[in-house]
Amino acid sequence: MKTKLTTNLIILTVFFTAFFILPTLANAQPLKQFSLLGTIKGAGTHFEITDSEYLNIVLDSTEKINLRMESMPEMLTMEIGPVSSSTPSAQIALSGFEPSTTYYKYQDDYHNLTKFTTDENGGYSYTQDLSESHLVFIQPRKSTKFIKDDSTGGDCSSIGNWDNATKTCILTTDVNETIQIDDDNRWE
Repeated sequence: MKTKLTTNLIILTVFFTAFFILPTLANAQPLKQFSLLGTIKGAGTHFEITDSEYLNIVLDSTEKINLRMESMPEMLTMEIGPVSSSTPSAQIALSGFEPSTTYYKYQDDYHNLTKFTTDENGGYSYTQDLSESHLVFIQPRKSTKFIKDDSTGGDCSSIGNWDNATKTCILTTDVNETIQIDDDNRWE
């Protein structure tokens, strides 16, 4: 009796596998590559973000560039680099911003600021250096506090108390803006 039950289970397992599992596996679709909303990456001259919860941005370049662009709430970030070392710069045209609106463009850190106003169609153009890769970020408001490794602590007094002995800014208020820490890169 036990042998008959085992045989029946084996037959049932083979039948189930042959008629249900194998056909399902044969029709399976490969998994799509994971991607973040509002992000695009590649090399070329034309890029479009069409699925952002913030701004859907179009970038056109006069030269082929390597680009990783992300549109997230209150910020557009772009890692821009040359494809060819013989291309010193490119004209970059961005569209998809709010029309006739002031934005703040930073390159590589928050000290390199360019304030601009979009045209009536939400566009903005500028010349991008391509001698090396750059990080460009655009925000709708200027909002950076600089904490410096000096006797005053830079902007620390507007958001906290500076302890010069430990080179520490002790925050005394909520900060809803970017903080950049500037120092001379020394380890003590």
